[in-house]
Amino acid sequence: MTKKDNGNVNHDEYPVGKRQGRYIGQPVGKLAAAGLLLWLTILVITGSATPVTAVVPTWSISHYTTGDSSELVTSIPVTTAATSEYRVIFCLDIGTAPVGGEILAVDADMQVTNNLGELVSFGTQVYLGDSCSALGGTEICEAQGANATVQEHHAVATRSGSITVAAGNSRHHVIMLAWSKSTTAQPGWTISVDQDYGRLAVVRFTPN
Repeated sequence: MTKKDNGNVNHDEYPVGKRQGRYIGQPVGKLAAAGLLLWLTILVITGSATPVTAVVPTWSISHYTTGDSSELVTSIPVTTAATSEYRVIFCLDIGTAPVGGEILAVDADMQVTNNLGELVSFGTQVYLGDSCSALGGTEICEAQGANATVQEHHAVATRSGSITVAAGNSRHHVIMLAWSKSTTAQPGWTISVDQDYGRLAVVRFTPN
């Protein structure tokens, strides 16, 4: 390669094709190679050289909450393992029943107080039910519990979960259920449901 004294390339010594490839065409050549690689990738994946247009789903989002002081009961009976007495703590009617493919995301929390001087267990579950009195339905948060000890005095349940609603669903009430048990339970035992210490919230995703 020879250059003129001013440092410019002597174009007379380079065929046009080579000059463009080295000084002008090199970035274009890399871009063309990347495009060819993309085309070949589409061809291998789809079996077709036709460009594929990606379809990104869109969603309508609705938010529901029971709000402040929305606990429906003030106490929960404590029973032995052989019996159960369930109480609906929160119920949220989300209007029209979600159809197949919709997603429900749930957050729920509540607090109880144990004034019995005895260890008791405290369980909760969240589900999609037929009405606010339904004691079962399509599970969103599985049944689980913990001990409400004498020393801690208070116990908190915090639940979160989500479901993709199945086709044919007719339920539109989201419910948080609670119960309490003790091996030494006596008739009349209860634990208190603390008021305005929790709520139930639902986010509904509807595909457009």
